[in-house]
Amino acid sequence: MTGIRSDDAFSLSPLPGTIGVEVVGLDAGREIPLESAGAVLRMVRNSEHGGQTGWIDTALAYEALDADTRQRIEGLEARYIFSPDLEGMRFNKPGGSLLQGTIKDLPSFPPVIHPLVWRHPETGRRILNISTLNIQGVEGMPEAESDALIRSLVEHALQPRFRYIHAWENNDVIAWDNRRTMHMAFGHPVDETRIVQRSTIRGSVKMGRSLDDEEGQSA
Repeated sequence: MTGIRSDDAFSLSPLPGTIGVEVVGLDAGREIPLESAGAVLRMVRNSEHGGQTGWIDTALAYEALDADTRQRIEGLEARYIFSPDLEGMRFNKPGGSLLQGTIKDLPSFPPVIHPLVWRHPETGRRILNISTLNIQGVEGMPEAESDALIRSLVEHALQPRFRYIHAWENNDVIAWDNRRTMHMAFGHPVDETRIVQRSTIRGSVKMGRSLDDEEGQSA
């Protein structure tokens, strides 16, 4: 098993011109209210080039925020809209296009609201809850102010001190706590094969709410 901490670009989104395997960034913004407690990945066959997976420790990222920012984001909520490719990204968009043959087979998730800060259900530690793939804005905040806040939080979270990038070898197995991490697949060339087995550990805590449900109740 080979692990590296890297200063290479970490975008929390798949790299353009590649095929990504794992869902990125706190399970794509946790569109399903019942959070995913964790996951296990096993590398069956790694690609010859690329194919790394990266994680961000969002508990450490939150704790490293200055006191004013922690106070500012406490109680704020963000709006997420599921993006099966890169077109819907508003923040930290890497450019190019994502080549993925199964987009049409992905489920259609409703837009949701999630807190920017939440407590880990077992440890009680506060978590910086942000996913660049699907986040659209901060609820109740003017767009310019919201965009500036999200960009600053993303820039903070992507610092090398909070991340781990794993260079896979065949038969490596990694398990992680999905409630305090963001993760991404770096992708690999389209003419190379990469086979990964994943098991998701179901959580027991509901987080966030569906905007479709709220609109239905107010109609």
